[in-house]
Amino acid sequence: MAPGILAQLCLLILIILYWAGWLETDWPRKWAYGLAVTAWWLTSSPPLAMKEAWWIHPGSVVLLGGMAVTFGRLCLSRATVMISFGVFSGTALFLWHEYARIATDWADPLFRLFCVAVFVGVGGLFSRSVKEHLACVLCGSVMLHVWIASFHREMLMPLIWGSGDFLDTVWLSLLVMLGWRRLRAFAANVHEKWMRIPLRKEE
Repeated sequence: MAPGILAQLCLLILIILYWAGWLETDWPRKWAYGLAVTAWWLTSSPPLAMKEAWWIHPGSVVLLGGMAVTFGRLCLSRATVMISFGVFSGTALFLWHEYARIATDWADPLFRLFCVAVFVGVGGLFSRSVKEHLACVLCGSVMLHVWIASFHREMLMPLIWGSGDFLDTVWLSLLVMLGWRRLRAFAANVHEKWMRIPLRKEE
């Protein structure tokens, strides 16, 4: 699968789930659809050559903008907590990346799986809402990308900020995160309704 295709598929799945009412947001539906389609279009666009040594992918602008908006909607104390856990998860993954001597292009399946598990797990343990979980995942992934790009810039020529493999990993993490939170809320709702069912008295 070509880099970036998985990110486009994850975005398409999120759009379908939102259309089906499985995902909720406080934004007007027209705005939400417009932003989602724009994000999909930018993610499917090719990288832009800013200089000979480094390029930038338009899809990374979507993630950075989403991270700025998400942190802007959090109070300062909770934003600080999410930044700290995002930096921690991104740095911890980079240390494991260096210890395991994994390829620097995000394409290693085990590394991608481990990133998804850590980003979703750390955010799930310490976040109180979807916004906080989203902020933690985005901050951690951007932090890891910065570490890899900074320490391996000689090997990544041209250096692509927000490469297709990076976008694949981040959007897969976001899809798994939203699905996990939705299933957890559904399970809690079912459990609550089950506990309300009165037990039959023995005759």
